[in-house]
Amino acid sequence: MAKLPFDPFSHPYAFFTCRGPRQNKWHFAANADELRPLAQRTAKQLGYPIRIFRVIKNQEKARPDGFLIVRRILGAYGSGPKEIEWTRVDTEEAARTLRDVSCGPTPYFALSIAETHEPTQGGR
Repeated sequence: MAKLPFDPFSHPYAFFTCRGPRQNKWHFAANADELRPLAQRTAKQLGYPIRIFRVIKNQEKARPDGFLIVRRILGAYGSGPKEIEWTRVDTEEAARTLRDVSCGPTPYFALSIAETHEPTQGGR
């Protein structure tokens, strides 16, 4: 399984995520500062706004802006590294229904919008 740069379950603070220029490829970081350059580059390259999301912890009572799910695990049955395709969905019901369970249960994460990065001149 793809490794996060830290263990989100023992991390004492929030962690953040945003999509990259490749479809279904999301990046994770311990703070939004680490993702800003990627979000700005991706927004410019794709020509539409890219959001950085804060992952909502289970004990928080915040209303989520969506859910991040494991859509597909590539190479799940081989011996090499696994690649995870992520997808953002709007509802928890969709998260439970659409996530990949071919290799057993997979997590889904509630998301809250932290920042939005608009495309600058030169995008597609």
